[in-house]
Amino acid sequence: MHLRQCKVWSINVKQGTSVPCFYFYFTSSTNYLAKVLVKENNLTSPVVIASKEQGAGRGRYDRTFLSPKGGVYMSYITPAEENFSVWALYSAVAVKRVLVRLGVDENRLAIKWPNDVLLDGKKICGILPESVVKGDRFVIIGLGLNVNTKMEDLAEVKDVATSLYFTTGKKTSLMKATKLLVKELYNVFEEDKTAVLNEYTACLETLGKIVTRGDGITGKAISVETDGALVIENQEGTHNINWGEVCYAKLSK
Repeated sequence: MHLRQCKVWSINVKQGTSVPCFYFYFTSSTNYLAKVLVKENNLTSPVVIASKEQGAGRGRYDRTFLSPKGGVYMSYITPAEENFSVWALYSAVAVKRVLVRLGVDENRLAIKWPNDVLLDGKKICGILPESVVKGDRFVIIGLGLNVNTKMEDLAEVKDVATSLYFTTGKKTSLMKATKLLVKELYNVFEEDKTAVLNEYTACLETLGKIVTRGDGITGKAISVETDGALVIENQEGTHNINWGEVCYAKLSK
């Protein structure tokens, strides 16, 4: 992996502990570079790949993820034994905490299952978890946060997306936002997982709504399991949605 075109930061996450961050001005995909880094090195602790801009960012189902200048695009790599999908839920909590630290009123923030972070009902951050095995299992949390992103650069998704700059009218240091994200990601992965999951469900707007999953099953979202699965209930009983996405809907009469 060629790292000559990047800066290297050492981000303090707690006293005596820091996480190395390889920061690029432009790259195709931070998750792609993260996978290469895992495969070519013997990692034993967290590492971050970040970039000012991505040319081939991806979202769920290999969709294009718009990554224009002004955002924070990063991949947090960490050894993990748990189901990687639940780490995306923890990551959403970390993003919410960072936005609050950057001055956003907590009441304006919500999470749509599994890991879309919303500001005023619009998506401000997307998260894509992936897993790589090289002896041990590693989780890669790909994250794109619209910080100083201009709405004209989000024209394709302007009806459903927003940015911190658009909603506050103030520019934010991308370095500050990146460092806060790394620190909070480290924190949520180290904290008691029950407490983190409780924090997640407290701001999960999906609970109580009628949702439809990919195969057409519809029901009311009633809870989240410890593995991150969304539990929905209908006349046939309860069903677990382990991963993917749901659409808000109404039960047929």
